[in-house]
Amino acid sequence: MLVLLIEDDAKIAQDIAAFLSAEGIKCNITSRGEEALQVLRLQNHDIILLDLSLPGMTGFALIDTLRKSKVRIPIIVTSGITDTDDKIRALNLGADDYVTKPLVPQELLARIKRNVLRSQNQTNIEINSGDLKINLDTQLVTVGGNIICLTNKEYALLAVLARKQGILRLKEQIQFELYSSQGINIIDKKIVDVFVCRVRKKLKLYSKQKFIKTFWGRGYGLSTDEEVKSNINKEKIAISASA
Repeated sequence: MLVLLIEDDAKIAQDIAAFLSAEGIKCNITSRGEEALQVLRLQNHDIILLDLSLPGMTGFALIDTLRKSKVRIPIIVTSGITDTDDKIRALNLGADDYVTKPLVPQELLARIKRNVLRSQNQTNIEINSGDLKINLDTQLVTVGGNIICLTNKEYALLAVLARKQGILRLKEQIQFELYSSQGINIIDKKIVDVFVCRVRKKLKLYSKQKFIKTFWGRGYGLSTDEEVKSNINKEKIAISASA
């Protein structure tokens, strides 16, 4: 499990990180909301622990930004603010839980485990994008009912995009997820382009629908089912207009 801890009090941050480490949980620490956004773009986390009173971007603003960007990582607010209105505001913005300081380590651990488990249970096993279906449980990929034979890395690429369907995944982020488990840190980002090209060719054999969208110079994303259908309708309208 990987936790992103956003806390501007260095002593509290160190204490939380030390406790989590003793429980076998890895922890990345940052003291600013702006830095947290950069970290999240480059690496996936299982849960966020967030203080509200941060310098620069506040915790409230960060929750709002993440949820409007469709980032669904569980967020537990860990704050000294006990005002009920502020608690309600944080929860209404999209926080999953709220714990007031001083923190009780074992209670925090229980809340972390509960929220991560709930998030995992809510994850869709089958992802649909037009004719494309990706089963994250069986790792079966089909287009229009036809099974697509993919290499391990090609499937891993699709899975990375599918888990955050509709959202931009930076090339650096994709690269990290494809190779971090092998201890490989430095690879030409063009390798991501190569895998995307290979996957597109295999999918195109059975459908002309555009499943993988390009964010030029930045990365890729898996089109939502609605986006694919919208593109089909636009193409039909264009054909009718030119007829």
